[in-house]
Amino acid sequence: MSAATLPCKMKYWLYCYVARSTELCNITDWAHNSNLTLNLAKSREIIFVDTKQKAKFSVPITIPELQRVQMLNILGVTLTNGLSVS
Repeated sequence: MSAATLPCKMKYWLYCYVARSTELCNITDWAHNSNLTLNLAKSREIIFVDTKQKAKFSVPITIPELQRVQMLNILGVTLTNGLSVS
């Protein structure tokens, strides 16, 4: 089945997955060109959503190389996917 024959929702998911995977490749290339390495074992993906919105949000397909989390601790600051900070 080609992307042209996929239902609209599946096209969005396919596009979203390809766009996010491409961005991950761009970041990896940038790191390599800057003599850095991206440690995918320590990298995480967090999707921020506005919990006050009434509209439902479909979660994109996961990227196999990244672990998806709902809470992230950066330099002692905890960020949650609902945009709260502690």
